[in-house]
Amino acid sequence: METIENKEESLLKKGIEETSKKFVGQEEAIRNLFTTLAREITKDKDEPSFIFLDGPSGSGKTAILNDFNRYFQVPVGYFNSAILTKDEVKREIIDMIKQAYDDIELAEHGIVVFDEFQLTNYARWDKEYRAELENCKRCGLPFVYELKGFITNPQQTVVEILKNGAIELDANRISDELDGTIDFNTSHLTFVCIGALSTFRNEQTGEYIFDKDACIEYGYDQYILDKVSETISTKDCSRECYLQILKESNISPIKDLESMFAARNKTVVIPEEVYEMIANTAIKLGLGARGLLFIVNKIKNEYIEIAFNDKITSATINPETVKAICDSFVKEKSIKQRRQSKKDTTKALS
Repeated sequence: METIENKEESLLKKGIEETSKKFVGQEEAIRNLFTTLAREITKDKDEPSFIFLDGPSGSGKTAILNDFNRYFQVPVGYFNSAILTKDEVKREIIDMIKQAYDDIELAEHGIVVFDEFQLTNYARWDKEYRAELENCKRCGLPFVYELKGFITNPQQTVVEILKNGAIELDANRISDELDGTIDFNTSHLTFVCIGALSTFRNEQTGEYIFDKDACIEYGYDQYILDKVSETISTKDCSRECYLQILKESNISPIKDLESMFAARNKTVVIPEEVYEMIANTAIKLGLGARGLLFIVNKIKNEYIEIAFNDKITSATINPETVKAICDSFVKEKSIKQRRQSKKDTTKALS
């Protein structure tokens, strides 16, 4: 008979293997994240831990974490990295308790996700706070952050709660059958701070470098940094990686294109140069794997009519059609960049 430990080990192995088939090229990050989280949520600890999950936009950071939660069914809370109040923290924790079917101890060993964590750095947050204040004064409007109580940086909000070791919750908000208050122990929580933390990447190798002093200087709280148990980094996708995703990944957008035809008993042929164009354009867009999805979805739209035409039994994706689609994406990005550059110049001169 399988022990609980063996079941967890088997589940961990299955989760790593199946998730690696989806997020091609991120096998190392998947293995490190799954292993670290499995360790953190099961060990007996007397203070919270933090995991830094760094990586470029579109490299699958949040989706990989979601896959872990799907396998292990851990209560998860999501903290807003731009604005976070104590009341919002309480709402998320109550939601975690409900996910655990009112098992408070299980929720206390849950995961809290801080997505877009780079937004919480003190220097950036203070700058945006001051800019908003000046804008409101200029327009004669009340300062919206002060009115809503958003005066505290999200890091500060979390640190104040964690230093107390517990947060008091209204028991009635958890269950109609409960009265009074409940002290929720925050010392067992595992925080996953996700972000494109490019500040800490080696410019030559692209590898993530965790330097506590540099992190403090950049604007991350020392209390949080002292409790970082692991730093994990996803990789930029190369052309070869994009091709592998398109051809081999279980979540390749090409599968949806093929399914559109297969559902109507038709076949579709995709020339090799089409794969090449999609991969090369995704690199230019710089959106990670989601760039592949945007491009292939546009191709699908072009071929819906053919897929539904009963007189046609097979189709070949035309490279010229794909080239026109890819060129339109690149052109659109160029226009957006010029507009942003003009906006930045105007702002700098004002």
